Amino acid sequence: MERLREFASSPAVLTVAVATVGVVLFFCLHTSVPPQALSQGPHPVLAVTLAGNLRLENGAEVVLLGIEPVSQTGEELQARTAGRSVLLHFDRQRKDPAGRFLAYVYRGEDCLNEILLRDGLARVRRDFPFDERRKRRFIELEREAQQAGRGIWAR
Repeated sequence: MERLREFASSPAVLTVAVATVGVVLFFCLHTSVPPQALSQGPHPVLAVTLAGNLRLENGAEVVLLGIEPVSQTGEELQARTAGRSVLLHFDRQRKDPAGRFLAYVYRGEDCLNEILLRDGLARVRRDFPFDERRKRRFIELEREAQQAGRGIWAR
């Protein structure tokens, strides 16, 4: 028992114990649990995921509603949102089955969902239920990009 006390009170063991507690506290304080609810914003963007979604500083993941990303979508989103804040406009359905938020994403007055379609860097999600007026607008933007040969529609 005496040897155990000597071991436990040694400087090396105390240093390791304090460091371990510090690491655990750091991860507890800096690993955010994604919020269950999300306001319109503004929300600082932390990163763009490989799937072309936005990861916000608060841990929420946002899918750009009504569009299907293509390989270039992530690069364009990164260029337009890196270190900036976005506003979110929601439709009837606020989350998908995976718990990600579904939104029309704005930088100032510009709707990024529309910009990506206009530039030929996304396709319209025709199979997903969202505002019919917006869907018609998105289809029109996609058609214009196709006719102009922009982005994925380049000839």
